Amino acid sequence: MMIRISHGSRFAALTAAFLPGLLCAEFSLLKLQPASTSQLPDTATVSWNLGPTGLRGWVVGADGNSAASREILITSVDRGSPAAGKFEPFDIITGVSGKRFSTDARRALGEAISPAESSNGVLTVTRWRKNKSEEIQIQIGKLPAASDDPKSARNELLLARAAEFVSKGMQKQGFSGVFGSIDALFLMATGNAAYEGQIRTSARLIAEKNAATRAIPQLPNWEWSYEGLFLAEYFLATKDRKVLPALQDIVGHLEGGQAASGSWGHSPAVKGQTKGYGEVNSVGMACLMTLALAKDCGIKVTPENLDRARGFFRRYAGIGSIPYGDHEPWLQTYGSNGKNPGAAVAMMLTGDREASRFFTRMSAAASHECEIGHTGNFFSYLWGPAGVGLAGDAALAEYLKPQGWYYDLARRWDGGFMTQPWPHKAEGKNAMTSYVNRGPVACTPSIAMAYAVPLKKLRIFGRDSK
Repeated sequence: MMIRISHGSRFAALTAAFLPGLLCAEFSLLKLQPASTSQLPDTATVSWNLGPTGLRGWVVGADGNSAASREILITSVDRGSPAAGKFEPFDIITGVSGKRFSTDARRALGEAISPAESSNGVLTVTRWRKNKSEEIQIQIGKLPAASDDPKSARNELLLARAAEFVSKGMQKQGFSGVFGSIDALFLMATGNAAYEGQIRTSARLIAEKNAATRAIPQLPNWEWSYEGLFLAEYFLATKDRKVLPALQDIVGHLEGGQAASGSWGHSPAVKGQTKGYGEVNSVGMACLMTLALAKDCGIKVTPENLDRARGFFRRYAGIGSIPYGDHEPWLQTYGSNGKNPGAAVAMMLTGDREASRFFTRMSAAASHECEIGHTGNFFSYLWGPAGVGLAGDAALAEYLKPQGWYYDLARRWDGGFMTQPWPHKAEGKNAMTSYVNRGPVACTPSIAMAYAVPLKKLRIFGRDSK
């Protein structure tokens, strides 16, 4: 449970008064002394998990380019967490490790977590409360030191804790749907035999649902593709034939709803034409992966449909990034919010090594842009390490190293992780609704999957690839 501050209703009126000052050196939470979030701009609903402290906080101008990003307003404190009893809503953090923030506060705090854990397990932050500054020690616990090895003892322990957190959060009937399938894939990716029962329960649940009913989900292609992806990985690992009829049904749905272009939209295409605003390549990538893996399971997949899907995404190889839909290639982004690393995986699964290598190289250059993405960065973090990991542990280590602060800041005190929306951007607000509000069980695999990639327990991570 959390202690939260309530959100006010005067955002629109007060934005005009405060927004001009947000990106200038004069803005300061210390001067404002907020006692209500109604005193903040309309991005007050966007907050950050502050590492394994049990705190969430609001940071203004968090791109680090402004003096306004040097303070963190506490918005909630988890009961029973390391920070409980030491912080309360509306406290302000002004520094860490005895130094005032002089750069992006969220990044400075994130960079201080690993050194604290590898020394005495104590994170010292500067708390401002009622015009008084005080150094506060938060016992976050000890961990092995960070290293460049993706299979380090530290990463192994973080993966184990995250998997235990997800396992405890699974409902008795199992995981299903888009996020449930990703949760189940995450447990599979650990290779821990302790989760085999839960993985089987989830696979049978999804199989029975897809085989017993032809009801159309709200976002059909998203649900079918990720449930199919999990069922295919599950069958390839276990040879449990009970899931094959449902996987065949899912393939039928995807082939029947494939656009004439070769990709997919949110919903099945009608006579080759997508509904709404056309192809959505983020889901189209997962649909292609499902068809490729289902074929390896012995499922009947129409060769022309698989080739058409591969060709749609392959046409961007050597040119640029996978765009949003059936568009020209994007030239200002390397990762494309998870679509390029997804393409690297999909091309690997279809045997197109040349295209896979291109998208892997593009993805490896995307460390600096992972935070930004349409409706949030959930899929950027989910697929980024998978695509880069196809180039080996050294490439994955170089990709993850500059993001270490982000991973540590996203990590909760109970072993889970939270996706972190980009504050003061329109997508940050959308991300809170799309992903963050689903809670840490749904969010955890997006970040923690990076620790499982080098284990290569899944086909999508390169297991059995040649």
